[in-house]
Amino acid sequence: QTTSVCTVSGATVTLVSAGTCTIQAMQAGNTSYAAATPVSQSFQVTVSAAPGLQFYPLPPCRIADTRAFAGFPAPFGAPSLAGNSSRSFPIPASTYCSIPASAVAYSLNITAVPTTAYLGWITVWPTGQPQPVVSTLNAWNGLITANAAIVPAGTGGAISIYASDPTDVFFDIDG
Repeated sequence: QTTSVCTVSGATVTLVSAGTCTIQAMQAGNTSYAAATPVSQSFQVTVSAAPGLQFYPLPPCRIADTRAFAGFPAPFGAPSLAGNSSRSFPIPASTYCSIPASAVAYSLNITAVPTTAYLGWITVWPTGQPQPVVSTLNAWNGLITANAAIVPAGTGGAISIYASDPTDVFFDIDG
């Protein structure tokens, strides 16, 4: 009933602007049933003063590479990740990619380069948060494996990476 605030198409309500949205439900009768009494429901639609998050694409840029020959400075370079251990990477501190400290999440391509014949998994999460019980990347065959992930920024804008087995890891940011 208030198309300037909300519209209905099938079972989908689309919010158009702030204001009072009023939706009326009706059911026509037929030879077996009488028509239902129309029922209206109203609710307030408000607009948040804070803008929503936005994705800012970046040219792909290597943030970290733990391989010894890569030459990345600490804390973004060697040593490799030991098995059953984690390490924190303060992404805004990278001198290569100019990531602002105000970034709240990162679009990353994470690559594992196992240093043994087997790498169970890698988990990536915001530093300062509990380590989740999920994998971001699995490499059971011991081959170089990559996966994309969007990871929220943790304490100081850092992310943490856990490796179940010894591996090198490098990751690129693209947003």
